[in-house]
Order: sequence, then structure tokens, then C-alpha cells
Amino acid sequence: MTTIAGVGVRTSAARRSPSVRRTPALYLRGVEAASYLTAASLAIRFVPFRRLIPIFTRPLPCAEVTGPARSRAIADVRYAVLAAAAHLPNRPVCFPRAVAAQAMLRRRGVGTTLHYGVNTEPGRGLNAHVWLTAGDEGVVGQEAAPQFPVLATYSNAGASQPPEPQ
Repeated sequence: MTTIAGVGVRTSAARRSPSVRRTPALYLRGVEAASYLTAASLAIRFVPFRRLIPIFTRPLPCAEVTGPARSRAIADVRYAVLAAAAHLPNRPVCFPRAVAAQAMLRRRGVGTTLHYGVNTEPGRGLNAHVWLTAGDEGVVGQEAAPQFPVLATYSNAGASQPPEPQ
């Protein structure tokens, strides 16, 4: 098992290990994550950034989930995104991973904040990194966050759509 961002992700050599129980729900989350990662990669490549900002700040479709259900949703999405990213041919990096995880958590009623940070290194120039948090908990990309001062944040946390009038 390979560890990616503190999460064990199965590689071909470790597929026979029974440490993660394979259920239909696990496979469906993997397909969902792969779909969101592909869509996020295409959007980042072809859509102007100013048009993506409303997507990053779109309110939650329902009341925010709390307690153990919230923690479980975060863990499930983190695992699905990291595992799918490890198996996709384009190897999505931090930005599509964070966007995909944010979209998946929004569907599950978990508010998140997308952080965009930059730094400079001699000989490498300007470097950018994107990570996603849910409250104080890192979802994806948070390991490298201390090296990147925050340039901008885009949050849908605490914003949910009002119920439909009857």
C-alpha cells in the first residue's frame, strides 16, 4: 500500500491485501472521483479562472452535515480522490484534486474552503499550490500548505441555500 497525503492508497502490488473492504459504494465513489477529477482538469485548462470562482463559492444544496457523518464523508472523499488521481493517466495534481474534492463534499453537505497559495524559489520561480479544508480539517493538499502563503480563499462553508417556499 502506498501512502499519499497520509492516506493509504492501494497500488497494483498491494491489491490483494484485505485492509480495505471493496464494496459497491467504494467503487462508485471511485468512479465519481475520477469523473470529477477529469471534469476539473478540463475546466482548469479551458475555462477562464474568473468563470470558475462562482463554482468554488456555490452554496451547499442542503443543510450542512455535522458530527460523525461529516467526518466519514471527508474521509471517504479524501480516499476516493487520492486513489482515483493515482490511477488516472493524466495524474491530476493539487488544483483538480481540490476542486474535485470540493464538488464531492458539496454534494454531501460539507462546507469547504479552497486555498490558493504561492511562493518563489530560487531557480524555479513562482510556484502555486491549492489545498482544500473543511473547517480546521485538511481534506487534500494540506501537507504542503505551510510552504505557500495564502493568496486567495474561496469558501462555500456556512452558505446553504434556503429551503424552497411551499
